[in-house]
Amino acid sequence: MVRMGGRIFDTVLTRRPPHSMSRCITEPGYRGAAKFSYEEAQAQYRGYVESLRSAGITVNELEPLEDYPDSVFIQDTAVVGGRSGVAVLARFGASPRRGEENHVAPILSARGFEIIRVRPPGTLEGGDVLVTGEGVVFAGLSSRTSMDGVETLRKAFPGVNIETVRVKGLHLLSYLGYLGGSAIASAEGLYDRSIFRRHGFDVIEIPWEEREAANLLNLGGGKVLLPAGYNQTRDLLEQHGFKVVELGIRQFQACMGGVTCLSLPIYKIL
Repeated sequence: MVRMGGRIFDTVLTRRPPHSMSRCITEPGYRGAAKFSYEEAQAQYRGYVESLRSAGITVNELEPLEDYPDSVFIQDTAVVGGRSGVAVLARFGASPRRGEENHVAPILSARGFEIIRVRPPGTLEGGDVLVTGEGVVFAGLSSRTSMDGVETLRKAFPGVNIETVRVKGLHLLSYLGYLGGSAIASAEGLYDRSIFRRHGFDVIEIPWEEREAANLLNLGGGKVLLPAGYNQTRDLLEQHGFKVVELGIRQFQACMGGVTCLSLPIYKIL
């Protein structure tokens, strides 16, 4: 049995989906999974917010940004430390999303956070940052996040051990998830387990055919939010003692997003 630990955040920001989400950045294989429906996206977003609130998480909802079709994926805009009072603002690797972060900056500033920006040519997106409760943050080097961006993160949170990982996929969190305590979920065969084991983590491998399920969210108390439709993963996590909450998010998956992407946590350990 893996050690589950507690939740690493109690408050998140979310942003309601815009009508323009039909023009989100995606690939044909993902878009084919669901014809765009704004009504369904709204319903799935509301279900997401309710799942977080039911787990005792404070959710602060922001208005949609029609000029930014991917803006519902607010996690990418920043990495926010509740303990330090520092927020590292993204510089998107995906150029169509640049400027989106400026709509989050004043909200974080009003909450008293010191804003640190990633400067050109560096890039950093929140989907490449896996924060754990064990004093280690795994930062993905991807097409969206560069070493310069990671160095900005290191300077902003000097007391945190930040380990870099070469990303296989869009973002680090696309196929890798933090379950709490010493437990990490990873798509089968994707990453060398030793990367995580040397920091004391147990790795639960998600079947390759259900790899998108590794983008999951630790709700605390051994409870995990999982996208619906991944029965092997659900059963596997339950065998390890986790309580699984399933949620249909196919509209967001069609835009290459998952359950982590839809909220911007204020991390208690950063």
